[in-house]
Amino acid sequence: MRRLGTTYNSQGMPENLTSYSDTTYIKRTGEANGSAADQYTGLDRFNRVVDQRTLTSSSGSSLDRYAYGYDRNSNRIYKENLVSTSNSELYTFDLADRVLSMQRGTLDAGKTGSVGATLRSQSWDLDKLGNSNSVTTDSSVQTRTHNAQNELLTLGSTGVAYDSEGNWGCKLFCVKPSNWWKQIGR
Repeated sequence: MRRLGTTYNSQGMPENLTSYSDTTYIKRTGEANGSAADQYTGLDRFNRVVDQRTLTSSSGSSLDRYAYGYDRNSNRIYKENLVSTSNSELYTFDLADRVLSMQRGTLDAGKTGSVGATLRSQSWDLDKLGNSNSVTTDSSVQTRTHNAQNELLTLGSTGVAYDSEGNWGCKLFCVKPSNWWKQIGR
């Protein structure tokens, strides 16, 4: 399976992607069985990814490795970066299983919060239909408004325009599936 290794800048944003090709969930020689008592070490008994790793073919050391945790509805509640722990992420969800917030930083032992500085945070204020009334990124709030058709009308103080087919900000790839090949050939 093709996999990318990631390095992060001082703000916690991905800055360098390197391609590797040794990502597998099948155990290597000498490793114990996975939590489902089978050969797949990175999957839990519900077939969810709990340990995703990219290993060097020669030594088996981790180039990139993530541990994931889930709630009872299988929402991913954390993504622990085991190579760069300060780039781990914690997520919260509402009762409709919609993501409400994300924090990037070093997870605490219980994986319920972060310790030390948070490198990045985002939260979404959603209405009953899932429209985002505001997005807060690192304490900077961007308000949004929607119309009765749930179309976005404003981002902060900026109005949003749609084309005659209801596409927003689209040019080449926002076309009907039946004629996409014609648009690309232009």
